[in-house]
Amino acid sequence: MLEIIPFDNGVVEVEIKGKDLKAALNFGMKTGGRKYPQYYFKDANIDDNKKYKIITSDFIAAGKDGFVSFKNSVVVKKATESPVQLLLNTIKNYKVITDENLKIEKL
Repeated sequence: MLEIIPFDNGVVEVEIKGKDLKAALNFGMKTGGRKYPQYYFKDANIDDNKKYKIITSDFIAAGKDGFVSFKNSVVVKKATESPVQLLLNTIKNYKVITDENLKIEKL
């Protein structure tokens, strides 16, 4: 677990404008993928002015580690469980893990 989630940062849902989300994703991709997972989109058209809700760590949401575009986001929810516990709970709920059942809608 600690290899997947090495830090015990809080988990938050943030609302972020499309232009800031694109900047964050582009920054994450430019880090060489050594720290951050690769991203893919079902719909690659992110509208610069539309607001999106995403889940991230409170560390990244605060604009740390170079993700300065997150400073423009607004935290709308904070998880009460640690990231490790959230992942363990998700794994326990599924006998077989697929891309489809890993889409978590709620914190």
